[in-house]
Amino acid sequence: MTYKSSLLLAGITAVGALAPPSVMAAPPTYTAGDIFMGFRASAEPGATAVYVVNIGSAASYRDATSTITPNLGSINADLVALYGPDWQTRSDLQWGIAGTPSNTSVTAVNGDTTPTLYGSKLLATVGSPGIGWTIAGSSIRGTIATTISTFYSHFTDYQQSVNSSVAVIQGDGDTFSWRKFMAAGGNASYTSGSQDFGGFSNIEATPSQKLSLFRVTTKDPGTYEGYFAISASGVLSFTPPASGTSYSTWATANANGDAANVDTDNNGIANGIQWFTGLTVNPTIVSGSITWPRVSGNAIPSSAYVQTSTDLVAWTNQGANQASGSGSITYTLPTDQSKIFVRLSVNP
Repeated sequence: MTYKSSLLLAGITAVGALAPPSVMAAPPTYTAGDIFMGFRASAEPGATAVYVVNIGSAASYRDATSTITPNLGSINADLVALYGPDWQTRSDLQWGIAGTPSNTSVTAVNGDTTPTLYGSKLLATVGSPGIGWTIAGSSIRGTIATTISTFYSHFTDYQQSVNSSVAVIQGDGDTFSWRKFMAAGGNASYTSGSQDFGGFSNIEATPSQKLSLFRVTTKDPGTYEGYFAISASGVLSFTPPASGTSYSTWATANANGDAANVDTDNNGIANGIQWFTGLTVNPTIVSGSITWPRVSGNAIPSSAYVQTSTDLVAWTNQGANQASGSGSITYTLPTDQSKIFVRLSVNP
């Protein structure tokens, strides 16, 4: 503990002391199932300090039915002291969220069978969360969960901030700091060389940007649970998917009210497909199959068919109408044709 405290105070001194050592509180606690939010900067002020907050049970976000704002204390005071009053608009400051209920394969925590993974991802457009994290194979998911648990197990090595009972300030070079588990500048043992926590290509964004939260339980793309935003005054909010969001509501907010067959943002995906799948880039063929995610919480469209063509003129429905249901839509390409085109057709 003395060793960690020394590193903590050294890191704080570089950016301005938050409180005298004599009034520092005991380490915050960690309960199985909690998830964490981390901040790190690549320039001064704050390049030598990492800020980590326990934002509570993953289940509280997974099961949210309306926007929630967890009580995290005065994290804004810490963020200002560490990264300056303009922390929320700094382009070099990154924030991300990750968690796992356990690293075992037999214990369930708050309804999450393990290893379940939670990871954030940049949210470019509200209502279009994009494709979730895909971690193929239970053994790989277990390895990532173990890596995240390694970070958790050392969270209480650090004394909490005087401004928040659920936050700690780590030194940039500390062995188990949040930065060491991020691919850029991290420890290769925890990142597999190029992946945050060894499994996510990039869970971070700048604080002015929103973060989708995805839950990964199988080899399929993770499910979208909602999105996080943090205000310039340090208030964290989480918004679950809108219940029964219609295409017209989505289009009014995101596509100038244009029709479903229009590609308003010129990203190669028609508005109706973007509303239904949340994708902002077209999916690719993986091992002979193509998968489209489904945004949970949207209204059920009139139809959703996988269609194929050999000439891009005549299109044929493949299988049943998949407008209702849950989970992603996957189509395996036939191997007995020299040329075939595949698309998803959605009629709101």
